[in-house]
Amino acid sequence: MKSTIITISGLSGSGKDTAAEILSYGLSADIVGLMDPLKRFMMDMYGFTYDSLFSDSQKRNFGDDRYPVKQIGEKITKDNKTLYEVDSDYDEQIDGKNYVYSTNSEYFLSPRVALRTCSMKLQNTYLHTFEDKLLRVCKKLSIVEKNGKYISKRYGYSRSKGIEILRGANWSLEKDLYIIVPDVRFESQVKYIKQNFENVVSIYIDRPSVNVGNHVTEKSVLDIDLDMMDYVIKNDRSLAYFELQIKLLVNKIQKIF
Repeated sequence: MKSTIITISGLSGSGKDTAAEILSYGLSADIVGLMDPLKRFMMDMYGFTYDSLFSDSQKRNFGDDRYPVKQIGEKITKDNKTLYEVDSDYDEQIDGKNYVYSTNSEYFLSPRVALRTCSMKLQNTYLHTFEDKLLRVCKKLSIVEKNGKYISKRYGYSRSKGIEILRGANWSLEKDLYIIVPDVRFESQVKYIKQNFENVVSIYIDRPSVNVGNHVTEKSVLDIDLDMMDYVIKNDRSLAYFELQIKLLVNKIQKIF
């Protein structure tokens, strides 16, 4: 029995989370994000919801009006929407005044901006902060206990809680373990994980229609050498076709090592 890490790289909105869910189901794998510890910190520190941090990546773009980052004025409600008066860069004009919606990320802190800002500071402190934490988690998730003809995983994983102790979960001796990491954005991260874990499969999802942001974490994805990736999946057709490509990967990955 062996443990394999599957890394997934790609731009925001390219389909990384969708691919992770399909692979997780097909391989009975845990999903462990590089940013999971920081996201849990954000839930505690800012009260961001699980949905805004771990669900649809587009939800991370919404500003939270509890945390204004620019000067705002009067608060009003219109058509069940909350708006704030501002001097410029408005979303809507009402009675000659400028207003922005409560989800405007230029005026209010968004989960994505909070994550990017804090993650870059931690990486500047120590380059492999998140990779080393990931590897410690993966090694713990690889611990098993023998019980007759069965083996049991000692630990499971919850993205909102982290490592959890499992009880009474029996696995066949023939079953391998897989851990999916859906948020690998730097080539250096892929290399570091491959250098420090025995079995690693790297996947790059290329979706040409996705807009590239100005942040370094987005631009860095485009700098990844695709020749070093084990699989490059083109997401330029229907969702059904993309999902089919990922499902076909399940059998291929099981035969690699």
